[in-house]
Amino acid sequence: MRQADSPARLVVVVAHPDDEVLGCGGLIANHAAHGLGVHVVCVADGVTSRHGATEVDAERREQECLRALRVLIGLPGRVTFLRHADQRLGTMPVAVLADRIRYEIDQHGPSVQTVVTHWIGDLNQDHRVVAEATLLALRPDRVPQDLAIYGCEVPETTRIGAQAFCPTTYVELSPAIQTRKELAMQEYGSEVRSDGFRNQRGIQAASLARGYESGRQFAEAYVLYRSVEGVQP
Repeated sequence: MRQADSPARLVVVVAHPDDEVLGCGGLIANHAAHGLGVHVVCVADGVTSRHGATEVDAERREQECLRALRVLIGLPGRVTFLRHADQRLGTMPVAVLADRIRYEIDQHGPSVQTVVTHWIGDLNQDHRVVAEATLLALRPDRVPQDLAIYGCEVPETTRIGAQAFCPTTYVELSPAIQTRKELAMQEYGSEVRSDGFRNQRGIQAASLARGYESGRQFAEAYVLYRSVEGVQP
């Protein structure tokens, strides 16, 4: 069965298109390399809070996301765009957003083993709201006991601020998977920057740093929200 047609084992719930690459692009590519289905949910458009941004800019960002997922997965990726306004998620009831996220996850039934969302202490408001809504959607009385839930880092907003991102889990990335992650970010032409982490060198530096911490060449870091023994991302 092709990955694009197989039930999702991994569901990624992020605030904006490009967060999926920065936060867990390697994990997505790892799953796809093993023939495991992946479904990405992008909650907000990521651009409409910017001065002069239009619907055309939001549509361009979605197309960039689709191309990035093709790089990570090797086939057209499954992604749902909820199209909420950028940096406005804090104005809506968290329970409403939680219900929509739960609906997206429920579409895959018991095949889902891992859900990845943002770290709850992220400096970005939209990231925090999505993390809170996802955890609310997946509270223990509503999900299978063996579902694993993790928070990912988006380096530019998790490595600063009052709370420190302290990983509990690392995912090793092979050189080939690391290259896919770097190339996927290049598909976000509107978001690539010459400095910081939104470029090939920045993404590699982040993966190298987490690799050093975990005794590997390249790695991604996560915070475990909930799991049972034996369930890993």
